[in-house]
Amino acid sequence: MNNQGYVSIGDRLEVQNSVRVMQNGCAFNVGNACFYGDNDNLAIRAPGAAYVQHADGSAADLGAGNVSATTVRLGTDNGNAWPGNGCSPNGALATKNDNSGLLLVCQSGVWRAPQAQISGYVPTTTNGFAGYNRTNSITGGYSCPAGTEDLGIETIWYGNYGYSTLHLCSAQ
Repeated sequence: MNNQGYVSIGDRLEVQNSVRVMQNGCAFNVGNACFYGDNDNLAIRAPGAAYVQHADGSAADLGAGNVSATTVRLGTDNGNAWPGNGCSPNGALATKNDNSGLLLVCQSGVWRAPQAQISGYVPTTTNGFAGYNRTNSITGGYSCPAGTEDLGIETIWYGNYGYSTLHLCSAQ
C-alpha cells in the first residue's frame, strides 16, 4: 500500500466474504467499462454493448420487473413464430419466421398477426390500366386482411383508362 492508500495486486485477489466500497461512483473497472453504484441504483457503464452470458458465452436469461429501452430487437421465438403456432406467455412479441418482418403477438397461447386498424387498396382499372393501382400494404394484393371489412367507398373515373374503386379495410 502506498502513502495515498492504493494497493497493487499481482494477478489474483480472492475475498472470502464481502467487499464494500464506501464512496459512491465507479467501484470496479475492466478496460473502459465501469461497475457503478450508489445507495439506490446500479449501472454498468460501457463504451459498447453490455451482455449477460453464461460461462460458455451463450446468452443468459435476464429477469427484471421493468425494462426501459430505446430499441427492442425481436427474434422468431427460435423459429416457432408463425401464425397459429403455440406460444407463451400471452403478450409476447416475435417476428414471423419467414424473413418478412411481420410482427406477431402471442394471444391466448397462439401467435397472431395484430389486426390493422385501417388499410386500403386501389385495383387495376376496368380497362386494364395499372398506373394508378395500389396494393394493400398488409396483404400485398388487392384484398383486405382477414378479420377486416372491405369498404368499397369510392368509384374513381380515370377517363379513357376506365373505372376503379378505392377500398378501405376496417377492423370489425
